[in-house]
Amino acid sequence: MYYRCHKCGGVFPASEFKTGRQLHGPGCRAYGVHPNHRYCPCGVSIDWYGYDYVEMEKLGTGRFTQLLDVIEVDRDYVGIGVNKKEAALYRSREIDPIAGEHLQFVNVICHSTEREYMLCVPPDIKDVWTAVGWTFNKTKSEYAPVVEA
Repeated sequence: MYYRCHKCGGVFPASEFKTGRQLHGPGCRAYGVHPNHRYCPCGVSIDWYGYDYVEMEKLGTGRFTQLLDVIEVDRDYVGIGVNKKEAALYRSREIDPIAGEHLQFVNVICHSTEREYMLCVPPDIKDVWTAVGWTFNKTKSEYAPVVEA
């Protein structure tokens, strides 16, 4: 496992860095804390966000979810025709030994950039649109991707 710095592109062994950043986002507890905390020589703190994004982008969502051994919890679509986008909610099959609970991810495709993302969400979320809304600090009913795009 390695970390990649977003600023300089440097790659470092994960065992040398603290992952004290919040994996699930604002208000959630941090996972995977390592006792050593270092920074990239360019001054940027190295964290899980960089690792997850780089690995998912290199491997593709299919292989990334296979390696994480996840199961699909929910899947839905928004939009019509060429603007139709899919979103899926995945949960780890086994309880994560570091987190002490299942890890959960929502897989989305950005409407404007067409980039695919796998975003961590709290394990108590049960449907895909609640998960997507949560990533924007909104409820399921407040999140309206067609209106926002």
